[in-house]
Amino acid sequence: MKNKNLVKSKIAFIIIVILIGLNTQAQSLNSKLEITNIPFKKGTMYISWYNKSEGFKENNTAVYYKIIKIDASTSAIINFENILLGVYAVAIFFDENGNGIIDKNLLGIPVEKYGFSNNVYPMTRGATFHEAKFNLKAQNQVVSIRMR
Repeated sequence: MKNKNLVKSKIAFIIIVILIGLNTQAQSLNSKLEITNIPFKKGTMYISWYNKSEGFKENNTAVYYKIIKIDASTSAIINFENILLGVYAVAIFFDENGNGIIDKNLLGIPVEKYGFSNNVYPMTRGATFHEAKFNLKAQNQVVSIRMR
């Protein structure tokens, strides 16, 4: 009888451990980017989500991204699905001429609109990951970016 109770206790313990493990796995959420001050032109919006400072603002290191065609609208709401809980920074730019890169003048200053989460725009450089980072922790969390 003791052996049966011991086996039942072990099985119950294993089931509890498995259930706790399943519950603590990474949770994914849906999020919305609310982008304003888009040029009233046709173009392409490049949106990249990063989860670390290394490679921030480099297209090939984004953990989530979208390329959206914009047709003469000054604002947009872009839905992202199945984003894991965590810390992120978002960088966007509006490609007016279709070359797939953000164009800059001779001084290295962007001539096409761009934006970062937290609406950070340092005077002499682009925002860093640490300046633009935010904590994604709620379902349907809205991240607002005003393009510059």
